[in-house]
Amino acid sequence: MGFDGQHNAFSSKVTVAGAYLPSGRDEFPVWDVPRFRERNLEIVVLADTPEDVRGGVLCDPNGVVRAIFAAFDWQGSQGEETTESFGISVGVFAPYVEALRKQPKVAPVVASLDIEVSAVDVAILARGEGGRLPEEWWKAIGKRCAQQGQLARALRVSRVLPMGASAGMLLPGDILLSINGHTVTCGLDMEEALRLPNNVLKRPAAAKKAAAVEPKDIATPSRPGEAKVRFFREGKDFEVAMAPAMLGSDDDSQVMIWAGVVLRHTPRCILERCGESIAQRASGVFAQAVMGGSPADARDFMAHWFLVEVDGHPIQTLDDVLKALEPAAGAVERRWIRVRMLDLNGQEHVKALQCDPLYFPTLVLRRGEHGRWQCEQH
Repeated sequence: MGFDGQHNAFSSKVTVAGAYLPSGRDEFPVWDVPRFRERNLEIVVLADTPEDVRGGVLCDPNGVVRAIFAAFDWQGSQGEETTESFGISVGVFAPYVEALRKQPKVAPVVASLDIEVSAVDVAILARGEGGRLPEEWWKAIGKRCAQQGQLARALRVSRVLPMGASAGMLLPGDILLSINGHTVTCGLDMEEALRLPNNVLKRPAAAKKAAAVEPKDIATPSRPGEAKVRFFREGKDFEVAMAPAMLGSDDDSQVMIWAGVVLRHTPRCILERCGESIAQRASGVFAQAVMGGSPADARDFMAHWFLVEVDGHPIQTLDDVLKALEPAAGAVERRWIRVRMLDLNGQEHVKALQCDPLYFPTLVLRRGEHGRWQCEQH
């Protein structure tokens, strides 16, 4: 049941062709322009998708909603935008709906390891690393996939978010064996395992500094809020404890407009787009947009760059920008300010910007109580 391109409601009998984790050539590609991109999501594919469908729900013969049918946008190989609809199982969002029912005023959060995984057939692993993978894991993976009605498969780390929870611990190519003692075969298994309380490892205190390069028998002890992640790398079994990132639904609570440049806290999708080498040099302040007719626009400032320095003052937060601009606060003259920036390709640039405190004063927008925004002029 859903809506078509003309926003007309309709219903149609459909057949589910399968549910799978997009991997390899089928994965959702990274946008050239940084924006949200879905990852680690098991999608439901229909064998007979209705034409011109724009979204809806998938119901069983009893009318029970089994999945949301949503439109996905992504960028094609030639830069063109493509839209296609897939199903999202209720198992993905049902726990958060239930949490909102119990505590409507508490915003739910999602625990994340800040990694992207792809599915790999265990038959491929058997030809390669099969002789060295733990025997108990083979049995657990087969049992888990049989319960899901799917062929045996495993999860391989394909990307690690720079500066994220798993940075420096997990690497692309690692095979995930379990999280908090639970075998994982899909993205939903990862989320469920991170929601469950972890079992504290009984290890000596001296093993606390063990990193991902150490074998499993000297794994780090986990503390409340940490997750135990067991993985396989280059013929060895590892286990580490890490604190997952807790992702909420709110966007930024503070935005600054300075000389026509819209500044915000650097979002996660930007770091994903840049890669590790650039993310390590990037600051915590990102130029999201440039207002037309502003001093920044007159000096040919473009959008999408990291603010590194303002008149020689290092910048990491929006408060740092305010401190660097304090000498010019309240001034009537149009003062020139030197700006050092880092673009998404890792190139540094230095430009001069002439402020206009009369027509383009520095504005700070903060989200207050009940989601209302307040504007402060500096």
